[in-house]
Amino acid sequence: LVQLAEMPERPAPDWVSDPPASLGEDTPIVIRSGPHARILDCERVLNDQLQRAVRDYVDENIAHGKGQPISIPRSALRDLVVVGEHVETRRHSFGDMHEIYQRLSFGREAHEQLWKAARHSVVRQRLRKTSVGLVALLLAVGTVHGYLRVDQATAGRYRRRLGWSAATLGGLLVTGMALLMTLW
Repeated sequence: LVQLAEMPERPAPDWVSDPPASLGEDTPIVIRSGPHARILDCERVLNDQLQRAVRDYVDENIAHGKGQPISIPRSALRDLVVVGEHVETRRHSFGDMHEIYQRLSFGREAHEQLWKAARHSVVRQRLRKTSVGLVALLLAVGTVHGYLRVDQATAGRYRRRLGWSAATLGGLLVTGMALLMTLW
């Protein structure tokens, strides 16, 4: 692979080659796309790296957000944490290669927005688990009620069979709800 010549562009900012150190509450990070033939491919890689960088920041700095899905749209996330961008285009014998650098900064405003998003995620998860638990409780009460109604209607003739089927149904219900709560 022969590099023909670099296209004359504006010079790269200092933070591209020498990432800045932490400044008080501000946590700067530089991410790069790597060389790609299309800008679209660079942006796709950068979006993934941005999500990963935000995930790492939340896991390290927001206690209740560790492992929680953060639901902030990518465009809002970019506006929140991307403070600088630099695009390099290099001409090679096989075509132009593009590389994009982005400087991310997790300042006070970004931290607060990510904290709120993590908090909303925790609340949603707790509401979901509570609703699953209430549905399980309602199904269990419905099963017991149905068992008692059938037992009363048959004057106790099928009590043993009904007891086994109610116990089996209750066990399946508890197992299903436990799996649903752990996997969801």
